[in-house]
Amino acid sequence: MQSAREQYGDLEFLDFSANINPLGPPQGVFQAIRDNLAQIVHYPEPEGRGLKELLGRRLGIGTENLILGNGAVELIYLLAQALKPAKALIPAPTFSEYGAALECQGAQIRISYLQQDFRLDPDALELAGCDLLVLCNPNNPTGYFLPEADFRAILDRARQERAFVVVDESFMDFLPPSRQWRAFRYLAEYDRLFVLYSLTKFFAIPGLRLGCGIGSTGLVRELVSRKDPWNVNSLALAAGEAALREPEYEERSRRLIDEEREFLSRELGRLPGLKPYPAAANFLLVQNSGAIRGRDLVHRLGVKGILVRDCGNFPGLGERYFRVAVKDRKSNTRLLQALAQVLK
Repeated sequence: MQSAREQYGDLEFLDFSANINPLGPPQGVFQAIRDNLAQIVHYPEPEGRGLKELLGRRLGIGTENLILGNGAVELIYLLAQALKPAKALIPAPTFSEYGAALECQGAQIRISYLQQDFRLDPDALELAGCDLLVLCNPNNPTGYFLPEADFRAILDRARQERAFVVVDESFMDFLPPSRQWRAFRYLAEYDRLFVLYSLTKFFAIPGLRLGCGIGSTGLVRELVSRKDPWNVNSLALAAGEAALREPEYEERSRRLIDEEREFLSRELGRLPGLKPYPAAANFLLVQNSGAIRGRDLVHRLGVKGILVRDCGNFPGLGERYFRVAVKDRKSNTRLLQALAQVLK
């Protein structure tokens, strides 16, 4: 927010640029932080065993297959360092840190541009000669949710090429449990697989940084040997444990996101020149064919106290696209009113 205030003034901003649960953290998280403040004089527990046990039960997987991270991004960089692939395939548009982490290790990046409303076609992936494939599901920034049957087809292709597969499921918790499927279930049949899971987005604790990775026991041991022994701080561990103990918060969050995503998508589509894409997570990618777009649109909204994500720097997009998070009805209505004024 500091950079926004420096650019637009001391306003009360509504931040639609970050895909965070609009409910804020569960109340138990605040209490856990208060209860554990005195523990900051001690080093955190290196393995985060209490949190790993809760995650293991939640996901139905052994703790030996889990590694905790200072956000999922730390694990992306650790994985790139451990695997050091020569050539990686990344469908685009998607989260930029995948490519950045791999390029740091000297990997050559092959981009597979998504077509037809940014749907991922397994047959269009040029996996031949690639050591690694990175998928984001639901994908950021498009919101596309890959069907499990398509993932099985991709996994068959990867097996033929002996390619490692990374799946980022940071936004999976926003889907109703009946729609969720988990890529790590395929570890038993294909161990060249690593799945990222984030607690920061769904439980609204990005300032604490908390994620985990799921992989084979051998790979997890390798990653643990490379990480900082105290990579997750004690307050983040306590917050994570508290968050996982509030199922009512999870149900309330999903109901809100489902209802507000439908409302926001419908109303955005009624504004001149805007086309929101179908999405499964807590954000919407919007195509803007109007005259006010790109940084100009972002600036005009910024001076009104509304922050949106310009997608001009995503490969495969450009200045005609922006992304907005799904918030509560009052905030979403304010966004729509501001957009209507700017687009006139």
